[in-house]
Amino acid sequence: YASSPAAWYAVGCYYFLIKKYELARRHFHKATSLDGYFAPAWLGYGHTFAAQDETDQALAAYRTASRFFCGCHLPPLWTGMEHCK
Repeated sequence: YASSPAAWYAVGCYYFLIKKYELARRHFHKATSLDGYFAPAWLGYGHTFAAQDETDQALAAYRTASRFFCGCHLPPLWTGMEHCK
């Protein structure tokens, strides 16, 4: 499982849910480094930045997710939510 981006993403989601944002970020980063096109991990990565009010980095992650989730409403939604802060 160590080479599976989905496994790293799942653990990142767990850490995000318990508000361990630094640990979540590390796991999402590892998922994106294993598969740069794994859009859910890019969204999670953006969420960790947004949770800590790091808007520029969150927006960069959401833009990357938007390129890989063509036609999906989630990246633009979270980009808009970040701009509303």
